[in-house]
Amino acid sequence: MGNWKIILFFLAGTLFFFWLLRWQGQTLVNTVSPAGIISLELAFDSGKASSIVNTWKESRHLSFLLNMLLDFLLIPFYGLFFYSICGFFSGQYGTGALQRVAVLLAFGSLVAVVMDVGENLLMLTSFYIGVLSPLVWLTGIAAVIKFALIAVSIVYIIFSSVHVLLRRVW
Repeated sequence: MGNWKIILFFLAGTLFFFWLLRWQGQTLVNTVSPAGIISLELAFDSGKASSIVNTWKESRHLSFLLNMLLDFLLIPFYGLFFYSICGFFSGQYGTGALQRVAVLLAFGSLVAVVMDVGENLLMLTSFYIGVLSPLVWLTGIAAVIKFALIAVSIVYIIFSSVHVLLRRVW
């Protein structure tokens, strides 16, 4: 898992698609959805989700669809990046708690991928079939789990990077 060329490839793909999603997703930002697609991901309320979907259906149908497509392209890159980099750090620690945390976070990145795919499918269902409270609630739960797993992985990566650098310096 420590092949830096592969890790850098996944990082480059992650950054590229993340930037592209942010740029393209600006078309989904309005007063009803100030955070763009994230507003729908974290709506948690069917009334709010309906307002967002109805606003986008009027003039942003293709923007929403393109955003979903780009997100599906981003998912394997960020999932494999976090899996690979956490796996790399697991090898830096030998055995022990830090190594086990790295392995858990590596697999947690795969859970985040599953949550993201599920969340996207639920949003597509809400957009094309209809907004239902259970779908909106499940979308929000999947998004929170995804964001939490990614955030914990980022903190771990930063901590591990500093730890490994300091260990090499001293």
